[in-house]
Amino acid sequence: MSEDLFLNLPAGPGCERCASRTYVASIEPHPDKPRHTRHVFECPRCYHLTRMTVGRRGGLTDAISRASRHVSNADLLVERQMRLIKRLHAQGRDIARAEALLEVLQESAHALRRYHDYLLSRVEPSTHDPSQ
Repeated sequence: MSEDLFLNLPAGPGCERCASRTYVASIEPHPDKPRHTRHVFECPRCYHLTRMTVGRRGGLTDAISRASRHVSNADLLVERQMRLIKRLHAQGRDIARAEALLEVLQESAHALRRYHDYLLSRVEPSTHDPSQ
């Protein structure tokens, strides 16, 4: 299975064990640094986890926009991988590796969605009520 599936997901550092490209497994706000996040990246080849603190570029609006784009890309890749698995299964081919990649994609999509929701929760609610 090609790593092309992950091209539209935010890439992490090279895996410390096997040097493969890693992908986001979770993103959490940093408890002590307001403009930083804690990222955990997973290697789809050997499943090694790499943790790091990352500074957030731009403002909150930029971060929300980037997160929205990554969530959309991740959702599309999950759907694409699910279709591939159905096609491989119908052909009687081994789907174990495709299912493992699907799991990594789903975990990345879930982590990105949680981070996106966190960013949205940081937006100040509008004080203007259009119904008044």
